[in-house]
Amino acid sequence: AADAVVEGVHADLSLLGLDDLGWRAVVANLSDVAAMGGTPGHCVVTVAGPPDLDLDALYDGIAAAATTYGCPVVGGDLVDAPVAVVTVAITGWVDGPPVLRSGARPGDALWVTGPLGASAAGLRE
Repeated sequence: AADAVVEGVHADLSLLGLDDLGWRAVVANLSDVAAMGGTPGHCVVTVAGPPDLDLDALYDGIAAAATTYGCPVVGGDLVDAPVAVVTVAITGWVDGPPVLRSGARPGDALWVTGPLGASAAGLRE
Protein backbone atom coordinates (compact mmCIF):
# COMPACT_ATOMS: atom_id res chain seq x y z
CA ALA A 1 0.00 0.00 0.00
CA ALA A 2 1.07 3.61 -0.46
CA ASP A 3 -0.54 6.86 0.58
CA ALA A 4 0.33 10.54 0.99
CA VAL A 5 -0.77 13.06 3.61
CA VAL A 6 -0.55 16.70 2.50
CA GLU A 7 -0.64 19.77 4.72
CA GLY A 8 -3.70 21.87 3.88
CA VAL A 9 -5.40 18.99 2.06
CA HIS A 10 -5.52 16.21 4.64
CA ALA A 11 -4.60 18.18 7.76
CA ASP A 12 -4.51 21.75 9.06
CA LEU A 13 -1.27 22.05 11.03
CA SER A 14 -2.72 24.88 13.11
CA LEU A 15 -5.10 22.25 14.55
CA LEU A 16 -2.97 19.11 14.34
CA GLY A 17 0.59 18.52 15.54
CA LEU A 18 3.34 17.28 13.26
CA ASP A 19 3.59 14.14 15.38
CA ASP A 20 -0.10 13.50 14.64
CA LEU A 21 0.54 14.05 10.93
CA GLY A 22 3.36 11.49 11.01
CA TRP A 23 1.20 9.00 12.92
CA ARG A 24 -1.68 9.48 10.48
CA ALA A 25 0.53 8.89 7.45
CA VAL A 26 1.71 5.53 8.79
CA VAL A 27 -1.60 4.24 10.15
CA ALA A 28 -3.48 5.06 6.93
CA ASN A 29 -1.28 2.49 5.21
CA LEU A 30 -1.48 0.02 8.08
CA SER A 31 -5.26 0.23 7.81
CA ASP A 32 -5.08 -0.64 4.10
CA VAL A 33 -3.05 -3.76 4.87
CA ALA A 34 -5.38 -4.74 7.74
CA ALA A 35 -8.43 -4.26 5.50
CA MET A 36 -7.08 -6.98 3.20
CA GLY A 37 -6.52 -9.33 6.13
CA GLY A 38 -2.79 -8.73 5.97
CA THR A 39 0.11 -8.38 8.35
CA PRO A 40 2.40 -5.34 7.99
CA GLY A 41 6.06 -5.82 7.14
CA HIS A 42 8.11 -2.63 6.70
CA CYS A 43 7.50 0.93 5.59
CA VAL A 44 9.41 3.49 3.57
CA VAL A 45 8.72 7.14 4.37
CA THR A 46 9.35 10.14 2.13
CA VAL A 47 8.99 13.60 3.67
CA ALA A 48 8.79 16.82 1.69
CA GLY A 49 8.58 20.14 3.47
CA PRO A 50 9.94 23.62 4.04
CA PRO A 51 13.37 24.04 5.65
CA ASP A 52 11.83 25.03 9.02
CA LEU A 53 9.70 21.86 9.27
CA ASP A 54 10.17 20.28 12.71
CA LEU A 55 11.39 16.88 11.54
CA ASP A 56 11.91 15.63 15.10
CA ALA A 57 8.21 16.10 15.91
CA LEU A 58 7.12 14.59 12.61
CA TYR A 59 9.36 11.55 12.98
CA ASP A 60 8.23 11.11 16.61
CA GLY A 61 4.75 10.36 15.26
CA ILE A 62 6.06 8.19 12.45
CA ALA A 63 8.26 6.18 14.82
CA ALA A 64 5.48 5.82 17.42
CA ALA A 65 3.06 4.34 14.88
CA ALA A 66 5.73 2.12 13.34
CA THR A 67 6.73 0.80 16.77
CA THR A 68 3.17 0.37 18.03
CA TYR A 69 2.18 -1.75 15.04
CA GLY A 70 5.48 -3.58 14.48
CA CYS A 71 6.17 -2.08 11.06
CA PRO A 72 9.68 -0.59 11.13
CA VAL A 73 10.76 2.24 8.85
CA VAL A 74 13.54 0.85 6.64
CA GLY A 75 14.23 3.79 4.35
CA GLY A 76 12.91 6.87 2.64
CA ASP A 77 13.83 10.29 1.39
CA LEU A 78 13.76 13.93 2.46
CA VAL A 79 13.25 16.84 0.05
CA ASP A 80 12.33 20.54 0.13
CA ALA A 81 8.75 21.56 -0.67
CA PRO A 82 6.50 24.54 0.12
CA VAL A 83 4.22 22.47 2.43
CA ALA A 84 4.58 19.29 4.44
CA VAL A 85 3.92 16.08 2.51
CA VAL A 86 4.45 12.65 4.06
CA THR A 87 4.28 9.66 1.73
CA VAL A 88 4.42 6.14 3.13
CA ALA A 89 4.77 2.89 1.21
CA ILE A 90 4.22 -0.28 3.21
CA THR A 91 4.89 -3.94 2.56
CA GLY A 92 2.81 -6.71 4.02
CA TRP A 93 1.61 -10.23 3.43
CA VAL A 94 -1.55 -12.25 3.62
CA ASP A 95 -1.78 -15.91 4.62
CA GLY A 96 -4.24 -17.18 2.02
CA PRO A 97 -6.21 -15.03 -0.40
CA PRO A 98 -6.48 -11.30 0.37
CA VAL A 99 -9.82 -9.78 1.33
CA LEU A 100 -10.81 -7.52 -1.58
CA ARG A 101 -13.59 -4.92 -1.73
CA SER A 102 -14.78 -6.56 -4.94
CA GLY A 103 -15.74 -9.62 -2.88
CA ALA A 104 -18.20 -7.70 -0.66
CA ARG A 105 -21.82 -8.86 -0.78
CA PRO A 106 -25.04 -7.50 0.77
CA GLY A 107 -25.26 -8.64 4.37
CA ASP A 108 -21.48 -8.79 4.94
CA ALA A 109 -20.15 -7.22 8.14
CA LEU A 110 -18.26 -3.93 7.81
CA TRP A 111 -15.40 -3.23 10.24
CA VAL A 112 -13.55 0.05 10.79
CA THR A 113 -10.21 0.66 12.52
CA GLY A 114 -11.18 3.86 14.31
CA PRO A 115 -13.97 6.38 14.81
CA LEU A 116 -15.73 7.27 11.56
CA GLY A 117 -14.99 10.84 10.52
CA ALA A 118 -12.02 11.21 12.87
CA SER A 119 -9.55 11.91 10.05
CA ALA A 120 -11.69 14.85 8.90
CA ALA A 121 -11.38 16.35 12.39
CA GLY A 122 -7.82 17.40 11.50
CA LEU A 123 -9.30 19.94 9.08
CA ARG A 124 -11.87 21.49 11.45
CA GLU A 125 -11.67 23.97 14.29
